[in-house]
Amino acid sequence: MCVSYCSRQQWLFWNHEDCSPIFCPVVDEAHGACHTCRHRTGDSCHLTRAPLPASGGCCHWNVSLVEGPVVVTPALVAPLAGFFDTVRHILAEVPHQIMDVQWVIAASHVETLEALGIAYKVGPGGLWVDPEQLILTVDEPVSDILGRLDTPYQFEPQTGIITVNPLQLQLPLCFGKGMEE
Repeated sequence: MCVSYCSRQQWLFWNHEDCSPIFCPVVDEAHGACHTCRHRTGDSCHLTRAPLPASGGCCHWNVSLVEGPVVVTPALVAPLAGFFDTVRHILAEVPHQIMDVQWVIAASHVETLEALGIAYKVGPGGLWVDPEQLILTVDEPVSDILGRLDTPYQFEPQTGIITVNPLQLQLPLCFGKGMEE
């Protein structure tokens, strides 16, 4: 199992697990074809350094390449910290829709959100929840999460900022399909 950086969603993820709509909201979107992608270099992807698929495309088609260190936030490590397991539990009890990367929950669930301490705004269709606010509930320090997972990171003692360099992380051999190391 290795940790990789998703250039599309800008978070760290386990590169051996299959992508799913529970984990990533862009999985079911139509993807651009590799033959039209700016990251194509011959028969490989410059972004992932992996061979191109035999057909179709990928979720990171034409995304901007992240170069250099990335500041580590709770949102960046949420997929590694069990955040999505917590979300699955919450969503199993609170039906929702995803609109513009926001979760829209029926207004009748306001007491549930307030009991869980989840910030929300009232908007069209119900209560709008920003998943980033849920991610802020990650209790474990990000340095502990990265250290436990043997993920290389840098710590700046003067500022307290932790960064990772995506180029120092392992890449999946086949994005969206999971892999074995």
